[in-house]
Amino acid sequence: MLEEKYKDIITHLISEALNSGKVFQFTVSTLSMLPLIKPGDKIMVRKGPLDALECGDIVVFEKYGELCTHRLLYKKTSDSKIELITKGDNSLVIDLPVSKEELLGKVTGIKRGNKFIDLEGKFWKVVNGTAGTLSYLEWITFSFLSNFKRLILSFE
Repeated sequence: MLEEKYKDIITHLISEALNSGKVFQFTVSTLSMLPLIKPGDKIMVRKGPLDALECGDIVVFEKYGELCTHRLLYKKTSDSKIELITKGDNSLVIDLPVSKEELLGKVTGIKRGNKFIDLEGKFWKVVNGTAGTLSYLEWITFSFLSNFKRLILSFE
């Protein structure tokens, strides 16, 4: 249980730094955002207004004591609260909705060795917007085919 306490403290400190306008740098350790973000890449994260986030933006959020970096597919509004629907590029399924409180910030850049990708530039905004739309369509198609397969198998 001591480990969970440290995770909460670290997440709180990161959130405080981002809320004060600082850019925070993380090293990615998972495969969930391949091929764009690879394990070992450093990502720059900045806090910004929730309403400025767009389809395709890559966001960092905290879920169940873990930090997660995934692409925003769309924003869902229900009961006057906004939730973010996200998905890893290397996954076919969407995440559980992300609340405003769980959101830490938006990835503004990726550093790999001596190379830097500025996700705030015009080119990358178009690329990420397109990737967000394609990722959404991929999820819809996968969901449809999975349900269709279940329907067909239920008749056998």
